[in-house]
Amino acid sequence: MKSWMLIGLCMPLMAQAQQKQAVAPFEIKGSINSNAPLNNWVYLRYEQNGEKKQDSARIKNRQYKFTGTLHYPVEATLYFSVPDSTAQYYRQTRMLKPYEYTFYLDAGNLRIQADSTLRSSKVTGSPAQADQELLNQQLAVVQHKEDSLYRSEGEPAYRSKDSIAIARYQEKSYRYYDEQEHLRWAFMEKHPASGIILDLLQDCTRSFLDPAKVEPIYDRMSPALKASPAAKAYAQRLEKAKLTAAGVQAPDFQLNNTSAQPVRFSAFKGKLVLLDFWGSWCGPCRMSNPHLREIYNAFQSKGFEIVAVACERGSTPQQQQEKWKKAIAEDRMNWVNLLNNDNPQEDVAKLYGVSAFPTKLLIGKDGKIIKRFVGNTPLKQQELENLVKKYLAGS
Repeated sequence: MKSWMLIGLCMPLMAQAQQKQAVAPFEIKGSINSNAPLNNWVYLRYEQNGEKKQDSARIKNRQYKFTGTLHYPVEATLYFSVPDSTAQYYRQTRMLKPYEYTFYLDAGNLRIQADSTLRSSKVTGSPAQADQELLNQQLAVVQHKEDSLYRSEGEPAYRSKDSIAIARYQEKSYRYYDEQEHLRWAFMEKHPASGIILDLLQDCTRSFLDPAKVEPIYDRMSPALKASPAAKAYAQRLEKAKLTAAGVQAPDFQLNNTSAQPVRFSAFKGKLVLLDFWGSWCGPCRMSNPHLREIYNAFQSKGFEIVAVACERGSTPQQQQEKWKKAIAEDRMNWVNLLNNDNPQEDVAKLYGVSAFPTKLLIGKDGKIIKRFVGNTPLKQQELENLVKKYLAGS
């Protein structure tokens, strides 16, 4: 049975490896409407199939030119050589570098025009860059609203250290985060063959990869991009995510509770369970606990249980235990509490593919995963509560 499963996982990857990548030429003609750098050279760097590429071009009459070949669109950077002291200044201040410009390099004839600085460059002729700019325009509308909210409510709240006003501002700002995420996913669903799609998928799934959302997009990715090393690595991550995806039986485990007694997760089968990965050090985790108390008190008698798995930080096991128990008492977490740190051989967070906190999984009475929630926003809290009500209806 295990051999059959391994073959089933490997075959799609082998098929991708057999795909041949076409090679297409590109040409960049650039102009600089300001003073050229002292050495009159401009440089181009990018990566293709895991190999770092770098080229240089002499600036003549404020014009320069690059040529080359590509297998697929890639993020590239144009830059001038600057003194070490200048580079160090921008690293330390984290200010935007006027001597660099990052864009999507694509096959075909590209034109790049820079005005006062290289960072002010404008690109035409790159479909991938056009896609990136279209998405940026959509996100900028939401970002403008978020910036206005910060100026009107966030900045005064933080300046006055008003915890209630800060919480109110954060709740509102989370909605803009959700709105931007929605825009990114809508863009990917509409433009799955875009040259920016792999980078966008990676950015949007750093903390959680939902196979049901990702696979339809990945399957429609361009063959050339899908054959890249980065896309193949992403395919492996996608297959791994399926092991703890919605509809899959939740993996069993055993950890100790606050009384140092072993608790086996499968013992809760027959109940609707929220498996909560958290830590005393995690601010968003602690902020979600008041809402968890509300739904626990409302539904615990109807067959709802919370199993909280803490992933603690501390220099010693004793310190980890102390932080864990202190947070449980402070947050009045009157449900099942287990410590992931006790058994190094059984890392439950790794077993469930947890890479960000808080991560919550709602698990049905049949032991199958219903949905995973990563982060803590009002929208996610409401969705969780609605699902609990739905699956306990009639209980």
